[in-house]
Amino acid sequence: VAVEPDSNATEVSVSQSEATVEFSVPIDEDQVVSDNFTIAREGISLPLRSGDPVDRGEGIYGLAPAEGWQVGSRYQIQIAPGVSGPLGPDLPVSWQFQTAVPELESMFPIAGDTSIVDLSLLVTAVFDSPVDENALLAAGNVSLLEQGTAVDLVGGVPAYNSNTNTVTIAPQGGLRAGTSYRVQIASNAGGPLRQVIGDFSWEFSTLTPTITRTVPEDDATISSGRQRVQVVLTGPINQDLILPQNLRLDRGGIPVALEAAAFDYDASTFTLLFPEIEFLPGNAYEVFVSSRLYGPVGAARPDRQWSFRTQVPEVVGTRPAAGEEGVSSATPTIQIEFSGSVVRQLQTDFQLLAQTLADPQAAAELIPITGFGADEGATLISFAPEGGLQAFTEYQVVMSRAVLGELAEEGFNFRFRTAPRLANASQGGSIANPEGTVELYFPPNALTGGTGEILIRPTLDPAAKTTLQQAELTRISQAIQISAPGASIRKPVTLMLTYTSKEAAAVTASSKLSIFRFSSGAWNRVGGVTDSNGRKVATSIDALGSFAVFQDLRTQVGKLAIRQLDCQPRAFAPGGGRFKRETDISFDLTGPANVTIRVYNASGRLERVIVRDRALAPGRVSFEWDGRDEDQNTVSSGIYIVVVSAGDTKDEKVVAVVR
Repeated sequence: VAVEPDSNATEVSVSQSEATVEFSVPIDEDQVVSDNFTIAREGISLPLRSGDPVDRGEGIYGLAPAEGWQVGSRYQIQIAPGVSGPLGPDLPVSWQFQTAVPELESMFPIAGDTSIVDLSLLVTAVFDSPVDENALLAAGNVSLLEQGTAVDLVGGVPAYNSNTNTVTIAPQGGLRAGTSYRVQIASNAGGPLRQVIGDFSWEFSTLTPTITRTVPEDDATISSGRQRVQVVLTGPINQDLILPQNLRLDRGGIPVALEAAAFDYDASTFTLLFPEIEFLPGNAYEVFVSSRLYGPVGAARPDRQWSFRTQVPEVVGTRPAAGEEGVSSATPTIQIEFSGSVVRQLQTDFQLLAQTLADPQAAAELIPITGFGADEGATLISFAPEGGLQAFTEYQVVMSRAVLGELAEEGFNFRFRTAPRLANASQGGSIANPEGTVELYFPPNALTGGTGEILIRPTLDPAAKTTLQQAELTRISQAIQISAPGASIRKPVTLMLTYTSKEAAAVTASSKLSIFRFSSGAWNRVGGVTDSNGRKVATSIDALGSFAVFQDLRTQVGKLAIRQLDCQPRAFAPGGGRFKRETDISFDLTGPANVTIRVYNASGRLERVIVRDRALAPGRVSFEWDGRDEDQNTVSSGIYIVVVSAGDTKDEKVVAVVR
């Protein structure tokens, strides 16, 4: 007898259609019946196919189990003794073989892989030979264990491709990041012979992500406003772990409320975005990312935390400007401009103090403010004092540190001074800046229009800088701008400028000091009389503008003429009261001259010589008479004649003394 498969064959394919028996001589056809041929699998007889054994001709007969050949099984075929005939050995003919036991040829992910980032991939196992499909698809025979717990499979069972011997496992919801997996296929899928060896299994894990970049970075300083914290990872994360308990943002040590639904995740770039929030200026922030976000494998790692801060806004400008002099009360609004949004815009964070400049001993008073508000971007805060700005007053604005944020080292304050104001323009009067370095006397009815406010401030005109110096023309004093908004001058006004002791060091000839006015892009000489002891230069002016003291070595002292003699006020009271205590005697010299000024009473008697043969330069000059005679006694009430002479030229003006 020749058999196929061979006796004791061990790798018989289950695709084998049938076993065959070839007899060396013809046999009794009556004996070729199914009862004389048996097939046993693992010792258990199996029914044959209908019609077996099948005569294939030339003494060859084929037979097979009705169920077909099963994988990983041991088979025994036996032929009854009667088939050999009466003279045969009266012994059955038998032989055995086994079908191939399938082995894993490849798997994906491969065993031990820890770099899986595609969480949607399918788990596959490819065998080198067919498996028992019925056993494979039986419930519970194929498991995917996630951290030791079986996960649900799509369709409840794996898929099997018998053409490629491939098992495909699709976990419900896909794989999870940072998670270890074990694939287990029951050994009975490989047949009884595989069960001796054990189940098919291997392990892998998805990539445990780590943080590769954050926005903002650790220790960064960022601008304020609505922004989102970003966390960029090396791989995917489990999106159901994006929860406020795993992600925290603190401001100044206090957690910021974050809505779970407001988090975003970009799976293509592995970027997690915190909810958009308003980052307040000048504050410290800290971000906490729990290691639970990395998945079960990464949960044992340390949590990640980093900190950053928002910029402390700076004051970039104020209105009025810090330190500004001669501020008009016509625009009472006070404004503070910042480099960025401020944290708080509360009226209680601002104080306004006022101190009158008319009384240096007066205490500063807290002034209520009104009209408080901020622009849309919170970069400009405005308010005004109740009742408006008062004339000749120093104001101090005090701003709390809280406006700039918790990181601000201090608040901000600045001062400015308002302009003086004539109480009654029709009566005239004297005006000075707070330091007393600029004085003006306005005769009665000299100023028309306006509010009587006189703005005195250092000039901002670039052409009027204190660096102006020529060979024979040197700036001595600071340039001062004087204006009276909405008003004009009808009479000459007496102007006195003071220069400092430091500025006096540049003076080589006090007789050559004059007041200059800046007009038409140049400094032009007005004139003046110098009091070198008091470091003062006085003159009269018929227009306001920018003025400074210059040393003019170009002018020669000598003789010439007088014109436009004026005395203001025409009536004055040496004893004080509602009249000015002295009169200002002013006139123009058309050239260098030696000037004498005398005062006579109505009877023609000489009462006082104010200056005698004083060498003066050309221009407008001014002197005072305080109503005293040569013995320093106050003259009687009455009419007096002021006579100014220069060489052969003289002029006179009548004034009245009131006691």
